[in-house]
Amino acid sequence: MIASNFKPTHAREAIPCLDEPALKAVFELTVILPGPPKEQLYVLSNTERQSMHATESGEATAHVFKPTPRISAHELALVVSPDLESSSQMTRAVNLTVWATKDIEQAKFAGMVASRALIFFEDWFGIPYPLSKLDLVAVSDLGPGANGNLGIITFRQSELLLKWDGTSALNRSRYSNASASAWEEQQVVLLVCHQVSQQWLGSLVTPAWWTDLWVSEGFSNYFQYLAMDAIFPRYRIWNQFLVRELQPALEADSLSTTHPLNLQSDISYQDMPLLLDEITLRKGASVMRQLTLYMENSKSHSTFQQAIRMYLQRNMFGTISALTIWNAMQQSTGLPINRMMRQWSWQIGFPIIYVDSLPDQPRFVLPKQHPSFFLLYSAGGGNFNSSAGLGWSIPILAQTSEGKRWFRVQHALRGESMSLPAGPRAWLKLNNAQVGYFRTKYNSELTRTLTESVRQLDVSDTSGLVDDLFALGVQRDSAKVLRQAMELSHAIRKSETDYVVWAPILKHLRWMALRLEEPNCHKKLLKTAQNIIEPIIAMLGWTPQWHHEKAMLQAQALAAGLEFGFPGLAETANRIASTHGAHLPASLSEVIYRGYTMEGGMAAFRHMIALYKNEHVPSQEEEYINAMASSKDPGVLHELLMIAVAKDGPIKTQHLASLFSRVAISCKLINDPMLLWKFLQDHWDQLEGKYGTSSRQAVHLIIHAGQYLQGEDQYMQVAEWLDQNGFQGTRVAKWALLNMRINSHFNQYLGNKKACLQWIN
Repeated sequence: MIASNFKPTHAREAIPCLDEPALKAVFELTVILPGPPKEQLYVLSNTERQSMHATESGEATAHVFKPTPRISAHELALVVSPDLESSSQMTRAVNLTVWATKDIEQAKFAGMVASRALIFFEDWFGIPYPLSKLDLVAVSDLGPGANGNLGIITFRQSELLLKWDGTSALNRSRYSNASASAWEEQQVVLLVCHQVSQQWLGSLVTPAWWTDLWVSEGFSNYFQYLAMDAIFPRYRIWNQFLVRELQPALEADSLSTTHPLNLQSDISYQDMPLLLDEITLRKGASVMRQLTLYMENSKSHSTFQQAIRMYLQRNMFGTISALTIWNAMQQSTGLPINRMMRQWSWQIGFPIIYVDSLPDQPRFVLPKQHPSFFLLYSAGGGNFNSSAGLGWSIPILAQTSEGKRWFRVQHALRGESMSLPAGPRAWLKLNNAQVGYFRTKYNSELTRTLTESVRQLDVSDTSGLVDDLFALGVQRDSAKVLRQAMELSHAIRKSETDYVVWAPILKHLRWMALRLEEPNCHKKLLKTAQNIIEPIIAMLGWTPQWHHEKAMLQAQALAAGLEFGFPGLAETANRIASTHGAHLPASLSEVIYRGYTMEGGMAAFRHMIALYKNEHVPSQEEEYINAMASSKDPGVLHELLMIAVAKDGPIKTQHLASLFSRVAISCKLINDPMLLWKFLQDHWDQLEGKYGTSSRQAVHLIIHAGQYLQGEDQYMQVAEWLDQNGFQGTRVAKWALLNMRINSHFNQYLGNKKACLQWIN
């Protein structure tokens, strides 16, 4: 199969064209392939095929496609394959078809989702889909998870195809080995909704240059949740927005490798693969969610939906900048949206709001001393960015224990303050429902009160409180704040079973356990982590959970327990895998296989590589990759890596990034973090041959390989290699080296024996 991917600047390599997003044109595509018509391959493009006829010589066949609407050159797409199966359905006036090389039954769930998403977006945007067909194509080995173009979207097979018996996992009364888990269904729904929304937000209206990429991709990342919530409301997907989008965005935005949503115009070619990152996607979606809160709680002349409709209708088949959107929305609503969104899209970082209680006065105060925002490790140590001059228009939603709620927009520069009324012994939770894009730092008294009252908080507020405490403790080198985070985790451990609350606890415990170096401190941290997760593991165990969020929590808690060395988990996983073989519950199969291979040595590895080679369900292939990469046997890890880089090896190129990410963790668990980096150095030429140096996947291999390195010697080795291979000054070099500085910084200030005694209990 041949599948094109012209983004960002590859259309010029295929056809003579003006390959810039702002330069749209009508394309009349003719594809000429050798052989007569009866021997032809399947050929797909943006529009329907108009005709197919033999050329004058009779030795080739011309496939002529209908003219496209006005699109950018990178939107042009072509798929050619000798074997394709299809499943089609009419959705209103659109022929929607899912294509796959085999097992087309596995594509029917995605087809159903795409049909519902198409109807949802037509109705929500108030603009009919502009073509008569939409193709979704499953590609066996594709770098990105999906590649959207007007009229045709290509997906990795593993992101589009899954086992499905015609019933959603949420509606099954019992376990069925013939069907995917709710988590797998959810992943397909979100990605399909994202890509279908791009037909309007990226193709119908297109950013004029890559600097405004977030107004396409960030918007779609927000709208995928809007669509999924409408199509599958029982998933309660907005709850997961916090741990999937908001919290990772805040983490990435606190590092010196962050960038404004509106990028600088001088983007290097090597940096282009990294544009579609946590900031563009996750911060973009989070800022859009915050904007909807502002509009819903202000005296707007129109709704968010009406403003978006007006913006799309005015710019159909055109190109836009971010200012085009804000001006249109400001005109529609009568609100100062241009001012607000310039602040959030042109500045890096985010505000931190400090909250104090006034002694003997029924008020909470946001004091004048709070910084405008926080930026971590810009030069190897924490500091604030002094260049932020626009201030922040911060929509603030607050709630007290008395049930009172306030909403106001604080136009804050450094030194602004505000106060909120409260009754005696009341607690205040700022950023109610975690809709605002900022962190909150409470004084010790309020933190203690919130910890004692944690059962009264909504799960989203508890999740935000946990994430803020851990993040601020680590980022500000504060053992005191980190201890507060650990105390809150202990308060939660026996009373809370919600995935959204546990996800940040598990994330931060894993982050610290994989970086803490001092042996005694590390041992104490592992024992503390085991103690925190013990109640949830005891309650959920290994019996498949039918509630989808409980199933996700179960799998993540067991996976974290394996890394923490929780007694008996690896042995139980080994026993289940040996007893049940291929008939494992879909929600637990990956963690069971990981436990099986962790201690199973070469025999377990041989078993897993055989399963990978013979797997007919693409969504399960990555489970086997992660399982093999979880081995604690250095010989297994080396052989796996050698198979992965082999020219004609069985492991797909698209799986290398996740393989490297998991191997990096395993190398750290066996105290040999340089194993993976040395392999990368020795086999870079082979990896270049698979990817090319500028691909998004290739640069992520470098980042994964150096993820857990630290110390001056390792830093100098990595920096020298990056310089020698042409990465000096690029974002990938800054990112890889920053990770190492963060690891060293954490151990220097929070990982020494004296500091550990203050926060590890």
